[in-house]
Amino acid sequence: NADALYQSAYEPWSHWITGQRGNEPSYDPLAFVIQEANKRGMEVHAWLNPYRYENVAGQYAGLPGDYSQTHPELIITHNSRTYFNPGLPETTELITNIVTDLITGYDLDGVIFDDYFYPSNMPNSLDQEAFDTYGTQEFVGQWYSTVTRGNFRRASVNNMIREVNNTIKYFK
Repeated sequence: NADALYQSAYEPWSHWITGQRGNEPSYDPLAFVIQEANKRGMEVHAWLNPYRYENVAGQYAGLPGDYSQTHPELIITHNSRTYFNPGLPETTELITNIVTDLITGYDLDGVIFDDYFYPSNMPNSLDQEAFDTYGTQEFVGQWYSTVTRGNFRRASVNNMIREVNNTIKYFK
């Protein structure tokens, strides 16, 4: 939900740590988990939902990390939930920056993505501008022979995964 269970340069502390979004705990939970896992010969993988923002639209209004105020161009609302628009290069850049922050700040053994797809039954109007701007043969053609809305959406997700993969390989 665009929050963190670790000291992040990009996202506020999660309410799951202190009960309130943005409140800093007295310790770094991820550092603690990695330290204790390493003592036991266990791996630690980061688990990210890269496109999810709010489970209920507006729930973070006025709170730390309120993207609807700082970067409204990145946010789409569908079925009363908000997401980062997967079709925007700026979303891919943000996700890549967050992963870079994680893997350079912590000795992680892996990064796992969950829910890295467009919201189900999302109307075309929500990503029309992204499709009009980036839904080109040059971009979509890296993976698919024809430019369709579905192929653009899949290409956008593929591109994000490729960029994150390249970033991880560069740093690790």
